[in-house]
Amino acid sequence: KIAQSENEATLLKDSLMNNRLLLRERLINAIEFAKQLPSVNANQIGIIGYCFGGACAIELARSGYKDVKG
Repeated sequence: KIAQSENEATLLKDSLMNNRLLLRERLINAIEFAKQLPSVNANQIGIIGYCFGGACAIELARSGYKDVKG
């Protein structure tokens, strides 16, 4: 989904922050998808972020998912 306003973006973000299992599932699915792309070295994937992206990086680390290098 693409938010059409700041308020809608906040609602979308909050819905994921309130459902950490769904957030983890989406993060892992995104990485698994990226690993299939020909331009991606599946052995050299990292995740970084600021604000919501940082929360996503921390949540992925908490999940125990091991296929990221940093």
